Amino acid sequence: MRSPLVRKSKTMSGAACTFTLSASSRLHGHGAETNSINVTTLVGCTWAAGSAASWITLAGGTNQTNSGTVTYGLEANPTALMRTGMISVAGRPSMRADKAMACAWLPEE
Repeated sequence: MRSPLVRKSKTMSGAACTFTLSASSRLHGHGAETNSINVTTLVGCTWAAGSAASWITLAGGTNQTNSGTVTYGLEANPTALMRTGMISVAGRPSMRADKAMACAWLPEE
């Protein structure tokens, strides 16, 4: 008598998700600006982007699977003070956006 065919399967886990950004920091001028960050990762890796800074807005690409692009906008800086904000990707602070101060110099009379 023949023994029944036994099929075995093995599940292998994939590689750990890692994320690479096209920039880790940028210095922006005092005016309103739009820019983007490219996120490179493995197929099947999910990620989200966010920012707690009220003057940074994120558009497009805030929740994605696989590699993608996050587009962000910066409001104009109406003060003479430098400000710094963070954009986090995949739960980690990843990109620093600085807004340079807006100063006007008047000639002496």
